[in-house]
Amino acid sequence: MKNPPRLILASISPARKKLLNNLGLKFKTVGSNYKEDMNIHEHPAKTAEALSYGKAAAIAEAYPDCVVLGADTLGFLQLKNGLKIKLGKPKDHEEAYNMLKNMSGQRLEFYTGFTLIHKNAQKVLTDFDLAFVKIKKLSEQEIQNYIGTGEPFQAAGALISEQKGAVLIEKITGDPTTLIGLPLHKLHKALKKFGIQAF
Repeated sequence: MKNPPRLILASISPARKKLLNNLGLKFKTVGSNYKEDMNIHEHPAKTAEALSYGKAAAIAEAYPDCVVLGADTLGFLQLKNGLKIKLGKPKDHEEAYNMLKNMSGQRLEFYTGFTLIHKNAQKVLTDFDLAFVKIKKLSEQEIQNYIGTGEPFQAAGALISEQKGAVLIEKITGDPTTLIGLPLHKLHKALKKFGIQAF
């Protein structure tokens, strides 16, 4: 049986690395120097896919005989008037406070796009997944306590769902791993098309 191609994760994200480790996959992490173009005026799903492709393509040039995986996650707050506010990574205490205050009791959307590229085999696959998160009504003390943990400054949307931020979540609709940065149920199927089997 032919050996599967080597897998490269085009990210230094500890969360994405942990997700792939959970699948029992052998892989190498290589940080992508792709400069994200946040001026892409596409639907959030298309933007997440485009950014994931850019990250993977930047690494695939140097590793043409490997399968390169790029991913990007975008979070949005859905307003009552139908508009969506993009949730970035807060820069300071005030920004984190305002973000969490606005998120309190609201539903969030998280889009994660991912791309697999095997340059030598001329194979490319790009897809995305969407998950919804209902944040519970947060008290002033809960907001301040969570900011005090330092977590809000490490993630877009000021929330790390698999760590202390889990206590702020009332309900998740969809694949929880989509929030973390890699939709494993879709990725697992996609990897098999490239000859890579989990477990």
